[in-house]
Amino acid sequence: MPRKPKAECHTIHVTRDGVVVRVTLFPPRAPKKEKTWFAYWKGQKTRRSTGKRTLKEAIEAATAMVQERPTEPSDEWHCPSDEEFIEIQRRHFSKRTDPLGQKRAASSLANTLDAIDAFKRVSGLTQISRATPDDCETFQTAALNLPRNWRSQHPKSKPEPRTISAGTVHKWLVALRAAFERANDNAGRKCVRGVVPPERLLKSNPWQRFTWIKPPAKKIEQFKGEELLELLQHLRKSWPGVTAAEAMLKVYVWSWARREEVAGLRWEDLRVVGDEVHFDTIGKWGIEKWFRIPRSLHDELLALRTDSPFVFARLMDQIREFHATEGRKSAARMVKDFDVYNAGRWFYERVREWSGGDACVHMLRKTVLQYARAGEDASRSLAKDARVSEGVMMTHYVKEEDLQHRSASNAMYHRLCLSMTPDVARAFGHEHSATALLEQRLREAVGSRNWPLVSEIAKKLTKQDRQAG
Repeated sequence: MPRKPKAECHTIHVTRDGVVVRVTLFPPRAPKKEKTWFAYWKGQKTRRSTGKRTLKEAIEAATAMVQERPTEPSDEWHCPSDEEFIEIQRRHFSKRTDPLGQKRAASSLANTLDAIDAFKRVSGLTQISRATPDDCETFQTAALNLPRNWRSQHPKSKPEPRTISAGTVHKWLVALRAAFERANDNAGRKCVRGVVPPERLLKSNPWQRFTWIKPPAKKIEQFKGEELLELLQHLRKSWPGVTAAEAMLKVYVWSWARREEVAGLRWEDLRVVGDEVHFDTIGKWGIEKWFRIPRSLHDELLALRTDSPFVFARLMDQIREFHATEGRKSAARMVKDFDVYNAGRWFYERVREWSGGDACVHMLRKTVLQYARAGEDASRSLAKDARVSEGVMMTHYVKEEDLQHRSASNAMYHRLCLSMTPDVARAFGHEHSATALLEQRLREAVGSRNWPLVSEIAKKLTKQDRQAG
């Protein structure tokens, strides 16, 4: 039986902008496990895959590559073009209708487009939706070796010794996996339909078929109790008369909320139940929660109240008055009217200013959640006992009405009170009872099953009760 003829290199000539370009086509090499023809012409750093298995198709693809025009996808895989792929992403992020959701969606879309641009540049693919798991893994390896200014290098700039961090690359991987899932016909509700016909959608996600690099471990940073007191004193000393800033800091500590949630508090969110003062807020991803504040902080907020529906609307007026009092008339004129973003940004800059750039507002949220770490969420305990997941429990079996929101708010409030030192609690509006610390130690002793310590603390509590009685 005669041997199968061996494929040999083939040369073609392509006209581009009136210039004839000599292109060499290389057949697939079995030792390299190549399955497609490769093309090379002068000016390229290395050979480029045509994505075609036959010489006839490879000639057509190479001609299109040299002339820099899109190739027609084969009938067996007519996937979305780059423009359609990006439109799928835009269509997905345009589904949010609320103003806060639209703002976050715009930020997420920008991150997604940045990741797509990085993948297209590094991989060299003419159509990114054709990416294979090999292309994806090669991308993450190559990206780690790129200098940080790889997209904006100036001809006269010095070589950048630092390379792209593993955290940045991992962020790109997450964004690209989600982007390809939106174009995946088998992704269920995550797939965005209507941009391209169903037969042109992807059938699998290449970003789920290889091992990712591990992201660097994030350092959880929090404020110490004395640092909270220092920040409060800094606002009083550096911004006298701007009482709204002090009140905003206190609300941060009692609310474990994000910047826009605190700056955007409204009086209509206030819920007063007996001697309890709560705020009903909508946080990230539309999650509703209540948080409780001390009575004294409520009185401070009432002193700031204006005709505006926003709790901290007085902040910008006080800043303007402060600059005018200090004789800085030009600075006073530059202060903008109240806006949720402006108020939140001003407070953010004050925290950065106080810390020398080492701290941010989000650290307040981390600090408060660290204070409350000893308590376990009631819904999680209930879900564990019922042998269902917390998400299923809260979605299908339990509906949190005002009573449940109030109960959760009180539970968090009491955890924060017990976790703070007397000095910190007093500075932020709460006065510890005489037995509060002993009661906290008693709970910890019971939790650790330290029965001798439980007996000792119980005797002290009994003694204090008799003296008070």
